Amino acid sequence: MSWPTGKGISSDTIRSQQANQGLFPLESYSTLKVSGDDRFSFLQGQVTCDMDRVSKGEALLGAHLNLKGRIEASFIAFNSEDSVLLMLPKNQTEHLLQILQKYALFANASLEICDDFLPFLGWGNDNCLSQLIYRNSSIPQICLGLLSKEQLENLAPDTPIGTEQDALAILARNGFIIAEEQQRAQYLPQELNYDMIDGISFDKGCYKGQEVVARIHFRGQVKQRCQPFAANQEIPPGASVNNDRAASCGQSINYVPPSVSSHSGYGCVLIKTSETESKTLHLEQNDEAELQLLSLPYAIT
Repeated sequence: MSWPTGKGISSDTIRSQQANQGLFPLESYSTLKVSGDDRFSFLQGQVTCDMDRVSKGEALLGAHLNLKGRIEASFIAFNSEDSVLLMLPKNQTEHLLQILQKYALFANASLEICDDFLPFLGWGNDNCLSQLIYRNSSIPQICLGLLSKEQLENLAPDTPIGTEQDALAILARNGFIIAEEQQRAQYLPQELNYDMIDGISFDKGCYKGQEVVARIHFRGQVKQRCQPFAANQEIPPGASVNNDRAASCGQSINYVPPSVSSHSGYGCVLIKTSETESKTLHLEQNDEAELQLLSLPYAIT
């Protein structure tokens, strides 16, 4: 079962955050299934989010870190009957599976890649059939979720279906990053604003990388933050970015090129906290390439 062909939306609509009712497939995403009686306690000692809350029915953003506190993989965690479902990019699923399997040997927990669900983004949609929905009060325009193939078949014929490219652009416009393979082990969770959007628990206990994350949090030493931008030409990931004084101030994280119905693409930049007001930035190696910084849907405090 696959998604119907979607219709694109304009970049101006994405930029203005004027959400349309609709579902957008995330066909480059997959699901990792964690089963067994110890699934919650096992994951509690491995990831940044509070699995006790997931066990009570909440869906949460979370991440698995390396010993230096950098994100190896991030995901949305759902509680689904007798298992936990971790939704993340396909190019990260096998990697996270291999990491977690090393520790699952010591718990009653088993892991497998699951293709029973279809990941999607909902934009301004409050009437989705799925019960596996992640919403974040800091980013009210969007939700992320999993549909069963039966639920997809039962969608109303007039349900607007978008494109995955637009889904990725909407995520970028909202400064919401679930780490892809090329972003692996590069960013602290605070640098991707996970502390601002409930992707880190600071009172749940220990997990790999927790000491680094806690030290940064309690000392208030987040020097760089993720912020969205719009650009009308390709912005290579990892490219150095200059401010209007030609001084280096950040580095691009990702970029989603415009779809057929759009004239600009969207991405995120890791930028010094002193440079986060809306402004025009330039690539260090190409001063004609402009990035227009956009506001986040929530405040950095």
